[in-house]
Amino acid sequence: MERKAIERYLINKKEEIRSLTVKERLTSFEVSKQFVTVIVGARRTGKTYGVLDFLLNKLRLKDPDFLYLNLEDVDLDGITNKDISDTVNVHQQIYGVPPSIIYVDEPQVVQDWEKAIYSLHEKKSFKIIITGSSSKLLSKEIASALRGRTLTYSVYPLSFKEYLSFKGVTPKEGGPLPSSIKNKIMYELSAYLATGSLPDIVINPSISSKFYNDYIDLIIFRDIVERFGIKNIGIIRFVIKSLITSFSKQASIHSMYKALKGNGQKISKKTLYSYVFLLEDAYFSFQLKKFNFSNKKSELSISKTYLNDWGVASMMLDLKTEIGRTMENAVFIELKRRQTQNDKLYYSDIGDEIDFVKVEKNKVSDLIQVTYASNKNEIKEREIENLLSGSIKLNCNDLLVITWDYEAEEKVKGKKIRFVPLWKWLLDV
Repeated sequence: MERKAIERYLINKKEEIRSLTVKERLTSFEVSKQFVTVIVGARRTGKTYGVLDFLLNKLRLKDPDFLYLNLEDVDLDGITNKDISDTVNVHQQIYGVPPSIIYVDEPQVVQDWEKAIYSLHEKKSFKIIITGSSSKLLSKEIASALRGRTLTYSVYPLSFKEYLSFKGVTPKEGGPLPSSIKNKIMYELSAYLATGSLPDIVINPSISSKFYNDYIDLIIFRDIVERFGIKNIGIIRFVIKSLITSFSKQASIHSMYKALKGNGQKISKKTLYSYVFLLEDAYFSFQLKKFNFSNKKSELSISKTYLNDWGVASMMLDLKTEIGRTMENAVFIELKRRQTQNDKLYYSDIGDEIDFVKVEKNKVSDLIQVTYASNKNEIKEREIENLLSGSIKLNCNDLLVITWDYEAEEKVKGKKIRFVPLWKWLLDV
């Protein structure tokens, strides 16, 4: 690629970035010359804008400080892996200094892109950030391609705190909230649960129907079908539909298998499992295993399904009538967002069911129930009994019930249980 074309791109791209309205995200990343920082996540979750927010708003970098390449840009058609390395020299000629941070978006469109990243990384002169997701290489596979030279961070759709910020609602921390502010927060929480949390939908809720159709047909199917050469598109559609309608519930592969077999479809359970795992790799949905002290039994258990963005279920369900399920899904994604390397999440069927079992360093640390209840009388007795039974059997005393709008701390049969409204728990106040 001609050097003049790269120079024009770098100058024009900085002007384009300066004209953008980059809203604040609460995601944070560690950047280091020792590792390549890889940001992974589903399409349309705002990975690119999250990095730009990090560079422009949090680090407050100026144009000479960073180099940005979106390798899917038409203005970079024909760029090679060698050209990627040369962009550093072009940047220095424009600004007089080399960049301190190099940000490469969608590297997988360039053949042997990893060689260029290796070359830049080995100089130990730059901090490198990479994002990407496409049918050529899923975002998780980008990290794998760099073979242990990475620090990987996941980006999820908007948290409730980010959602409120997008809506211009910024409650002050500390002290009781005025009723007008709390009412506004509760109104927005209902909307958050009913419409989903992808940035595009939050900014333009009127496009949700068309957006989610395109999201599945043009994005999810392309990532899975094209990437892995799946020929029976009808079956992958069936699997996606089954996972969507089963969100916040157990999703039985055996039930899917029986339904397909009864419809004359020939497919193995092994293939169905592989499709579910591929959708998890694409950050479309997640499978939560049942807790068991035996890892083998846990892995063989029937999973519960949660969606990366529950708004996609609005294509098939009226989410305003499924508020208990959307609450539970929102709690799951927030737990994923807060998860550390030492944390593991499960559900439990001790008694009836405990929604979430959090394990830290091989020890059960938290038991969490989620219920659509606004007062004590609406909380079902069995949910409390399940927590108490789980507390004894799993040797855990941190018991939490996340409610719609009931707050208290009670002692039941010698065990302390905290009841926290969902909005407070999501905002961590």
